[in-house]
Amino acid sequence: MKPLSILSYFANNKRKLLPSFICISLGVFIIYLFSIIISGAGSAMKQASVDMLERGTFVSSNSKNSISDYIRNKINRDIVPIQNQNGQIQYNSVMGEMSIDVYRIFPQDMKKVLKIFDLKLIRGKVPNGKKNEILLSLKLAKQYKVNVGDSVKPNSQNGTNLDGTYKVTGIIDGPVITAFTSGRSDIKRSEALKNSIIIKVNIKNSKRISKQLKDLAGKSVNIIDYKSMKKQIDQIAMGLRSLEFIIILVIIVVLCVSMANLNYISFINRKNEFSILTAIGYRKGFLCRKLLKENVMNCMTAYISGILFTMLVVSLLNISLWNPNGQSVALFNINDIGTAIIMPAFVAIISMLTPLKEIRAMEYECLNR
Repeated sequence: MKPLSILSYFANNKRKLLPSFICISLGVFIIYLFSIIISGAGSAMKQASVDMLERGTFVSSNSKNSISDYIRNKINRDIVPIQNQNGQIQYNSVMGEMSIDVYRIFPQDMKKVLKIFDLKLIRGKVPNGKKNEILLSLKLAKQYKVNVGDSVKPNSQNGTNLDGTYKVTGIIDGPVITAFTSGRSDIKRSEALKNSIIIKVNIKNSKRISKQLKDLAGKSVNIIDYKSMKKQIDQIAMGLRSLEFIIILVIIVVLCVSMANLNYISFINRKNEFSILTAIGYRKGFLCRKLLKENVMNCMTAYISGILFTMLVVSLLNISLWNPNGQSVALFNINDIGTAIIMPAFVAIISMLTPLKEIRAMEYECLNR
C-alpha cells in the first residue's frame, strides 16, 4: 500500500474518521428512511384511489335515471351497476389515514367487478346477496384483524363508517385496496344501471371516455375518473415532498457546519504533514485532490452504510410491525436513493472549502512556526 494512498490513510486513521462517518451515516439513514416512508404512504394512497380509477370510472346521476340506455350503448364498455354506496372504511398507511368508499354490488356482478380491478379471491367466496356480506382487501383484513366468517361493524374509533354489520365472506388481493358489499335491496338491477355505474377503462382511454360521457350527459352525471383523482393525490404528494425537502435542507445545513468544523480540526492536525509534502515537491493541486478524495470516499462509504442500515431497519419493521397490520414500505426505491445521495455529495464538497483554501495559501515555512 502506497504511503500517500487514500486506503493507507483510512487504514491508519479509523478512529479519527469515525465521528464524521457516523454523522454522514446517520444523516443518510434519516433522509432515506423518511423518503421511503413517504413513498410507501404515496403508494398506499394510489392503491386506494388512483390505481382503482386507472381501471374503472365511477359515474352517478345527478337526476333520476339520467344514465340512459342510449348513453350506455354509446360508451360500449364493460359496465357494472352499483346498488348504492353504503359507507366508508378507513385504511391506515404507515404515514396517515385515508377513507375508502364502499360500494354495494349485485351478487351476479361480483366476479365481473373483481375482473375490472384485477383482483383475485384468495380466500372464501363471493357474497350471494341474501344477507349483508363484504369482500375485503387483504391489507384491510390484516388491519382489522378479521378473516372469513368474521364480522365488520360500524365503529367510529377505527374509522369504519358502514350502514350496518357485514359478514366477511371472502378476502381479495391485487393492485388496489378496496371493499365491496352485497345484500338485499329494493333497487332493481335495471334501475341501478340508470343511476350509478362503474365503467371499465384503462389509463389510455379514461380521459376519452370521461369526455364522451360529459358530451352525452352534460351536467346530469357526476364522474369520478383517473384525471380528477390524480390531481388531488398529486397535491397531497407535493405537500409531503415539500416537507421532505425542508428536512433534507435542515440536515444538509447542520451536517455541513458540523463536518466543516471536523474537517478543519483534522486539517490543523495534519498541517505539518501537508507542509512537509509541499516542501519535498508535491504540488498543492495534488494535495487538494488527495484531501478531497479522502473526504469523498469517507462520505460515500458512510452513504452506503447508511442506506444498508436503513434497509435493515425497514425490513425488521416490515416483518414485526407493518406487514401484520396490512402496511408495507419498499426497501429499495431508486428515486429515494438518489434523493439520499444529495446530502453526502453536498457535505463532501462544501465542508472542504476551508481546508482546500488553507492548502492553497500554505507555505512550507509554516513548519518552523
